[in-house]
Amino acid sequence: MDENQFAVPEDIDSKLQPYIDLNSAFVVIKLLAGQDAGDIVPLALSFGGDRPSIPLKPTAVAASNDMGVIVHFLDTDRAVPVNYQHVQINEKAIDWLSSGSNYASVVSQAIDEAGGKAFVTDYAGAVGEQLQNLMQPYGEDQLREIEMISNTRDLFALSIDRTNPDYQRILLSMIMPPQGVSAEDFAACPNCYALEDQALDGMVLAEKIRTEINPIYTEIHHLVSALPYLTRLYSTLSPSEMIDDPLFSFNTDLEDVSNQHNATAKLTCDAQGNTIETKITLSSGESYLAENVEPTVRQDGETIRGSVPAANIIEQMMEAGQPEVISENMNPSNMPTNQSESTNTSTSIGNDDGCQQTPNALFYMILISLLGIIRFRKLKSKS
Repeated sequence: MDENQFAVPEDIDSKLQPYIDLNSAFVVIKLLAGQDAGDIVPLALSFGGDRPSIPLKPTAVAASNDMGVIVHFLDTDRAVPVNYQHVQINEKAIDWLSSGSNYASVVSQAIDEAGGKAFVTDYAGAVGEQLQNLMQPYGEDQLREIEMISNTRDLFALSIDRTNPDYQRILLSMIMPPQGVSAEDFAACPNCYALEDQALDGMVLAEKIRTEINPIYTEIHHLVSALPYLTRLYSTLSPSEMIDDPLFSFNTDLEDVSNQHNATAKLTCDAQGNTIETKITLSSGESYLAENVEPTVRQDGETIRGSVPAANIIEQMMEAGQPEVISENMNPSNMPTNQSESTNTSTSIGNDDGCQQTPNALFYMILISLLGIIRFRKLKSKS
């Protein structure tokens, strides 16, 4: 890497030595100045092994606190961590009134409660038609339409999924966004901005899609057809926690996991329409007053706010059968539920779907959907 002028962290040698001793193969990618990991052309790597694993230890030299780690698996069964624990989050730690914006903080705190080495399952179940359709290669009819265009005006008139990051990467290598507009915002909605028409070689654009996107999407489509069960595992780790590479396996006995968390909020109002209290009822049937629970908030790898445990269950997954429960949140003092609706706590929520002038209570549903499973580039399947 030194001979090829890679920017090598000073303390990487000790991190790589165990892999060198095992005669591991390395793939090294050099990014051009001003580019980031999102500009990398998708890679497909095939190799044999007993269990899927992530070489996480070398990442510590350049990682930030609470760095997110997302792993997608395609198989016929649900994927599980082997040498890391598994956590089910406590939904009372979610900030439901902000649509779950603190979900990553809840996961980070729950993993810390498990000793810093754990994963949560964001989703486990059938791939589904939506994902299968999204990962379809670009068809020849559509590519022929692209070949015919000669400027950006004609391109933007075509019906193309502009949210596709691979398409965005290729398009932005050929045109310039308006001044002051980020490349991502422009690629997602070019018609939202005033733009002078630019010349564009449709033949080159279509050929780039054929050679850089379609082969990978074809391979992913074949994998999805052969291995129709998707598991998404999520963790956050700080550099000090990256001491063991996570190993994974598969368990045919486990249930599916939805990628949606939902709850019902009941707002109690006074005669003037001001919110007096908000009662949250989880899908499990548990309920509590939102005013009496402080949702979990993290900053720079530390929890700065939060009044309830973030982990509901900490468990060790097995390659067969049900997991072994290590600890379970059963402390009543941490579970404020079913309190009187006549409480004198007074809080103004200040949202558009809050209280009206006349009703005494208003119900509305809150839904958190982990839509990240729609787009993924890195897939691991059982050898």
